[in-house]
Order: sequence, then structure tokens, then C-alpha cells
Amino acid sequence: MSNVADDYLQRQILTQRYMSALTRKYSAQLIQMNDMVANMITKAGSTRRLEEIRRDLEFAIGESLVKFNKDFTEDMEGLAEQELDFVSKTINANSKVLLQVPNFDSIFEAIMKSPMDLDLTGSRLTLGQALLEFSEGKADEIRQVIFDGIVTGQTNRDMANGIQDLSSLRSRAQVEALTRTLSNHTTAQTRKGFAEEYRDVFDGEEFLATLDSRTTLECAGADGKIFPVGQGLYPPLHWGCRSLRVPVMKASYDAQTNKSNREDFDSWLRDQPAGFQDEYFSGEKGMVRKELFQKGDLKIEKFTDDSGREYSLKELRMLYGESFKKADITNFG
Repeated sequence: MSNVADDYLQRQILTQRYMSALTRKYSAQLIQMNDMVANMITKAGSTRRLEEIRRDLEFAIGESLVKFNKDFTEDMEGLAEQELDFVSKTINANSKVLLQVPNFDSIFEAIMKSPMDLDLTGSRLTLGQALLEFSEGKADEIRQVIFDGIVTGQTNRDMANGIQDLSSLRSRAQVEALTRTLSNHTTAQTRKGFAEEYRDVFDGEEFLATLDSRTTLECAGADGKIFPVGQGLYPPLHWGCRSLRVPVMKASYDAQTNKSNREDFDSWLRDQPAGFQDEYFSGEKGMVRKELFQKGDLKIEKFTDDSGREYSLKELRMLYGESFKKADITNFG
């Protein structure tokens, strides 16, 4: 593995740990908000009084979520600043030329303006829009508990308990997905900004997916591909995405290639036990795809198109009929 790729992968592991710390921080903020609102509802004493303090409740919720979004954005700015320092030092340590650190304000502005193609649904959210959508969803959850409580004749105590119940494992999982997605967007766009600043130094950027059973087909299919700087698939490709792109320096700037020598996702998965492969293709990935992979020898990157979109089984049949025959698949729904 090249020095740059190795350093980037190690950095990604450390960033994942930082994301875990952020998840704890922002989960605690939401718990604090829910506890505050629940306390206000309990103190109101009656449903009639609850109507009278509705504006106070909305203000308290709004203030909490404004702080949530502000703090989160500031943490992403700090992460981007650290990432730019890391990228600059790493590239310079492996380059024959000394590259100046690009203007941070310009890079962070691009981070905030760059949309994310999440889940390939056509939804293109910026970092700020994703935060706003998330916080509005949390406010709506509280409003729904209060509305349902009033309609069904619950006591204020019941409604307060319902709001505190929003601080569940599901809520933490949502915060974790938000944190990992926006952190990965921040680091990916920081690296992209550096590569674009010095695009003449690089042959492109190599897409690297995480080698484990949680990796999606779109990330697995892109693993090992080298895209031109500023083009192609950039993480995050979906909520909770852990993939990254690593710059590949031109030989004139580096005596050794910076393309990763690690085996790609397809080779890695084929080396895993059959039980592991069964687990990987379970659920949404599909048992038919498992048969195509195992018996039809269809490479993992063939399950998606160049944009990362997953082919339907009918599309796969049209494209790779021989693999269906080889796997003896005649009925696939």
C-alpha cells in the first residue's frame, strides 16, 4: 500500500473515533432538550395551561435546536481545519514539491455549499440543509407527542414521559448516522478542495470502501476505481457512509505510485468464508445477487452502474445473462 493511501486509511479510523465522540455529545444535547420540554409540560399542570405556554415551548425547542445546529457546524469547521492540515502535511511528505496550504475559508465555503447525493434518491442536501431537516424532524416529534396526548386525553405527566421516551436507542442511531455522514462529507470535501487546488500534481483519486459486511453495494462497486479529480463519486454515497477517496500522485511528483496496493472489495469478499458471504448478501443485497456472485462469478462492481445506482435484477439479467445461466437462476421474482 502506498504511503499516502496508508496514511489516509489510518486517518479515517481516527476520524471514526471522533465521530463516536460527537455522537455522544449531540445525543446528550437532544436528551437535555427533551428533558427540559418534559419538565415544562409537567409544571404546566393541566392541558389548558399547556395551551397557554405553547409559545414558550416552541421558543425553548427552537433555541435548543439552533444551538444544536450552530455547535454542529462549528465542530465541522474545526474538523475541516484539522483535515486540511493533515492533507497538506501528508501530501508534502510524499511529494517532490512543496505545496502551500490552500485558503481554508474558500474550502469551508465549498463544504457548506456542496450537495450530498444521499441514497441515490435524487435528494441533494447541503450540510446546512441536512442539519435543518434533522432538527425540524426532532421538533416535529415533540409536537406530535403533545398533539396526540391532547387528542387522546393524556395527562401532562403522560405527555412528558412520551417526550422523554424520544431519547431512545433509535434517536441515538439517527444522531450517529447524521454525525458520520456529515463528518465524512466534511473530510471528503476538504480533500477534494486540496486536490482541485493542485490538480496538475495528481492523476486522479482512488475510491476506497471499508472492507466489512456493513459496506453497501454502491460503495463496494466503486472500490478501487480511480476518478479524475473533482469528478465521479464522492463520499458520502448514503447515510452513515464510511468510504473515502485518496489522491494518486503523478510519477513526476512521486517516484512511487500512490494507488493503493490493498486488494479490492471483490477480491477481499471472495476470500471470506461462505457464511460471511451469505451474511453480506442477506437482506436488501439479496440472495439472487449472492448466487450471481458465488456461482455466476459476477464481480461486485457489476451490480451498480457508473453513478453508483444499484441495478435491478431484470437489468442484471439483460446485462449479464451468462452469469444467470452459470448460476442456474431461472426464477428471480
